[in-house]
Amino acid sequence: MRGSLRPFLIALPLLLSLLILLVPEHATPVSADSKNVTFVDQIGGTVAAVAVNGNRAYVGMGARLVILDLTAPTAPAMLGQTGLLPRPIEGLTVSDRYAYVADGPAGLRVIDVSDPARPAEVGSYQTPGEALGVVVQGGRAYVSASTAGLQVLDVSDPAHPIYAGSYDTQGYAWDVALSGNYAFVTDGFEGLHVIDVSNASRPTLLSSLPVGYARAVAVSWGFAYVATMGSGLAVIDISNPAHPTQSGSLDALGYAWDVSISGTHAYVAAGTLGLRVVDVSNPTHPTVASFYDVPGNGVGIASAGNYAFLADGSAGLRIFDVSDTARPKELSSYGMPGEVQGLALSGSYAYMASRLSMGLRAVDISDPVRLMAASSGYRPAIGWSVAVSGSYAYMADGASGLRVMDISDPTQPTEVGSYVRGNARGVALAGQYAYVADGAQGLSIVDVSDPTCPALVGSFATPDEAVRVVISGAKAYVTDQDGILWTVDVSDPTHPRPIDRDDMPGRVGYAWDIAVSGSYAYVADDNPGLRVMDVSDPTNPTEVGSYVRGDARGVALADHYAYVADGAMGLSVVDISDPAHPAPAGSYDTPGEAVRVVVSGNYAFVADREQGLRIVDVSDPIRPNEVGSYGRDAHDVAVFGSYAFVAAGGGGLRIIDVSDPANPKESGSYSTQGEAWNVSAIDRYVFVTDGARNLSVVDVLEPDRPRLAGRYDLPEVAEHMVVSNGYVYLIGNQMGLVTLQFTPPPDVPPTVSANGPYLVELRGTVVLNATGSDADGDPVTFVWDLDNDGSFDVAGDRLLFLAKERKPGTSQTVVVQGCDRRRFCSTSSTTVTVAGPDLATTQFDVPSVVIAGQPVSITWTVQNQGTRIAQPTWIDRVYVSADANPSSDDVTLGNQGHRAALPTGDSYSGGSSQRLLNVAPGTYFVILSTDADGRLAEIETNTANNSAVRTMRVVAPDLTPTELISPPVGVIGQPITLTWSVQNQGDGEALPTWIDRVYLSTDSMYSDDDTLLGNQARSSAVPAGSGYSMTVAPRLQSTLATGNYYVIVRADADGRLAEASDDNNTALGVPIVLQMSNLVPTALSSTHITAQAGQFITVTWTVDNRGSGEARPTWMDRLYFSTDGAWSDDDTLAGARPHSMAVEPGQSYSETLRVRVPTLPAGDYALIIKVDADGRLPESDENDNMGKIPFTITP
Repeated sequence: MRGSLRPFLIALPLLLSLLILLVPEHATPVSADSKNVTFVDQIGGTVAAVAVNGNRAYVGMGARLVILDLTAPTAPAMLGQTGLLPRPIEGLTVSDRYAYVADGPAGLRVIDVSDPARPAEVGSYQTPGEALGVVVQGGRAYVSASTAGLQVLDVSDPAHPIYAGSYDTQGYAWDVALSGNYAFVTDGFEGLHVIDVSNASRPTLLSSLPVGYARAVAVSWGFAYVATMGSGLAVIDISNPAHPTQSGSLDALGYAWDVSISGTHAYVAAGTLGLRVVDVSNPTHPTVASFYDVPGNGVGIASAGNYAFLADGSAGLRIFDVSDTARPKELSSYGMPGEVQGLALSGSYAYMASRLSMGLRAVDISDPVRLMAASSGYRPAIGWSVAVSGSYAYMADGASGLRVMDISDPTQPTEVGSYVRGNARGVALAGQYAYVADGAQGLSIVDVSDPTCPALVGSFATPDEAVRVVISGAKAYVTDQDGILWTVDVSDPTHPRPIDRDDMPGRVGYAWDIAVSGSYAYVADDNPGLRVMDVSDPTNPTEVGSYVRGDARGVALADHYAYVADGAMGLSVVDISDPAHPAPAGSYDTPGEAVRVVVSGNYAFVADREQGLRIVDVSDPIRPNEVGSYGRDAHDVAVFGSYAFVAAGGGGLRIIDVSDPANPKESGSYSTQGEAWNVSAIDRYVFVTDGARNLSVVDVLEPDRPRLAGRYDLPEVAEHMVVSNGYVYLIGNQMGLVTLQFTPPPDVPPTVSANGPYLVELRGTVVLNATGSDADGDPVTFVWDLDNDGSFDVAGDRLLFLAKERKPGTSQTVVVQGCDRRRFCSTSSTTVTVAGPDLATTQFDVPSVVIAGQPVSITWTVQNQGTRIAQPTWIDRVYVSADANPSSDDVTLGNQGHRAALPTGDSYSGGSSQRLLNVAPGTYFVILSTDADGRLAEIETNTANNSAVRTMRVVAPDLTPTELISPPVGVIGQPITLTWSVQNQGDGEALPTWIDRVYLSTDSMYSDDDTLLGNQARSSAVPAGSGYSMTVAPRLQSTLATGNYYVIVRADADGRLAEASDDNNTALGVPIVLQMSNLVPTALSSTHITAQAGQFITVTWTVDNRGSGEARPTWMDRLYFSTDGAWSDDDTLAGARPHSMAVEPGQSYSETLRVRVPTLPAGDYALIIKVDADGRLPESDENDNMGKIPFTITP
């Protein structure tokens, strides 16, 4: 749930506390608007939202999502956290592997939490209003978006949320809950809205109910529980969503920020009233079951099982055991107190002064990327105060009373005893007694001689709540909330008695600024004035002195004086030579409100709000006097060198020349996006925070022309800033302490070019020209640098150069330097070269491997890389050599002459192609020589580029059949499938085309009279070591006789390839037996042997395969009527039946066919069956394919 906070000032003294923090994992978010400033780390922050899923809590801590392990609720452990989100988290929910974060003005952010150690933002959607609450259901996110009402987003792809629909609620949509197809939206003064979201693209208002200022809502079992601001908790019957009615209410809760339902109880975050547990078992009459006060501001709540989780604003997350709802027990808390106002650095510690009761805190910044508390230990429920004696710590723990912790192991403090009487706010130790400022119970005196069993021995009742106690000798000094100091005689601890009272002005601490020197921190603490803290032990700072004159807003240290910006009292100079007894030394009443002060040399520079910058001479600290002033608005000031840098509110950053303090003059200014509030200056960079949440880093190397060097968009407006060692430390009400690193951008010198390069004829002259440009438009000045070559007439960007006697190709280097007005310089060099041609082989391509018998293609490219044209004629030659050095016995492959001029930079190509025949395999060198006869006068230094050498190896293929697959049996007249594999066992590629042939032989050896079964041409190359396979399916010719044969394959049967050997091209034969079928009809019958013409009869016949081979389909059996019993072409066809199934040798088949008796004259006939009537099957006997029976056709 969402909780927006403003600072809450609590009138409590500065306390000594055990700082209990977990070290945050470092992450690196990218600001939406950053330049040269990167996020380093962050610690603390206000907790405004919490969600619980399983044994994990997801906590919105400032602008980071923190994931806690709740396996042990008494000691929640951080699993991981995001980097800084754009704005502090207002609300959140978890669904599946994603957390959906309502990030205020930054809209909805989607975080992948599947790996809790590394949560990462994967998507976002900028809502039109501030995203304050969110729920997710069915792939949609429902966002309460303040002035933009209810926004419905499609998050089926969480990385890319898209708009689905919206409804303008007219008010200020704070929170949203879902039940079925209804969204329940709290809309401020507009009350509770019930919105039908069954059509997500068009949400419609179903009903509304005024309930006061509706802030948050939870839905359970037909009721909506609405947290209102000022009217407590309202219980709404929503059994009929179209007509919601109020069942009950509980006004006693005051400002209810958030509500969560678990069973029959509502858990309410009640702001400064803390946690309120409400019994809602009777919705018409809710009652308070219990309450628990907290030190912060309870703004968000979640509940799960026996636990409640309270987002306590600046006091962090607080975890309660609510198994007994009448007596909730705080188990633990997590987070760092927020609302830090003062910040200072000293050594490896950052000292943070809190506006709340959390006192002065020390953070170890020795490693800026891993900020750590200076100590760790047991975290009390409220932890108002702590005192230590020996191995025990005694904590005033609010409603939990006095708690005794064994700290013999500081890393694992454990509770050993407690005593509860009132609301313990302060504790002091003396002897065997603990003196407790016990709230409404006044002063309680507890015997702690046995720390495990503390016992009350005496008490003193103060009129108002006792908040602090100090023991000195036999006296206890007790302060109460009315600002009264009571002096109590405790010489007899069992009978304390008051001996004095003193009415004090309200000492409300509001730590504005802090400075550190040695072992002391000096805090500008508003109307309590200047407070001096001993920080020699950073884990246990103690107050040793104070000085009050005005409302201390800023402090600076110089020598043994503290210079205090004392609000309306102006500048106060305090002698701190004895830090325990600060004493007034001098003062100067500025005309405005002094809020910041910086001391440089003999001058104090005071930011005096509407009265601008005041410059005060403090060479005599006792008699400070103003010597100069400037401007009308100054919120902060920094001084570096002879310049003062003023954060001038709406006037941005003003740069004031104070080299003459009596006459300050504005040198320049820089406009910030918002009102400039804080400023710090280091060397040439000024760091400014503004009201638009920006940190701007301004480069003031040229004070009259400041320019932006870095920027970072902060989650909120920074309250205070300190810069040290390249790191920027910022604090805010909600974001905690944020560490950024500024990386100065590189200084960009002007771009300078000496142009060129230049060519000069021998003993000639040439004019050199330099050009330059500056990114800022500054003019560029030039200086030329020459070696011993002659030159003259230097004039700015021009140089007249004289070349002396040199050979072609030699060069002279000339350097020119160009500088801008900021004295950033760069150089450029150029060369002046004596011209000449230079032929260079830029490409020479020779095949690394050549196959015997194949053509060899050689190409080359030559370029004139010189500075003059190459005049013809010259010759290029190509040689083949046994070594890499040309010699007279090398073989010349070709000459190519060139008769055309070749300008500078141009190229020509040459080439030759010859077939290598009868060349033995081996390695050779191919040499190209350009201008082989040396006819051109080239640049002498580059003669080596006239030749190029490549190696060439001659190889040959060798094909060998390695496998032949043939069926063991073949049927004559039928196809057979033959597959063979061939391996190239040579070292050269076999290039197509060649033919493999398959033969049928009566023996296993090939001979010319063998029968050719088939051919297969190879049209693809076969690399050395590779192989190929081929398949043919020839039909066995009917002229073949049955019997035993061999199948033989021959690779490259025609000898087209130049192989290493032809002896292994033929494979030994594979045996095959040829068979043939023989179909014989064995039975023929008819249902009628006498019938009239046109009458139907049914004929059945059976056929045997009496051959040695399978009869393979398809063939046709036909029925005829014959007059003479012997079949002839003029017999009458009665019917036919195709046969489509194979018949194995010795097998038979039967067919039945219904036929019509043909129209023939009456008489005697023969009914004949002719098997394989078309002769499709080659058979061993073609004369036994017919059978017949007599048949009579009657009139």
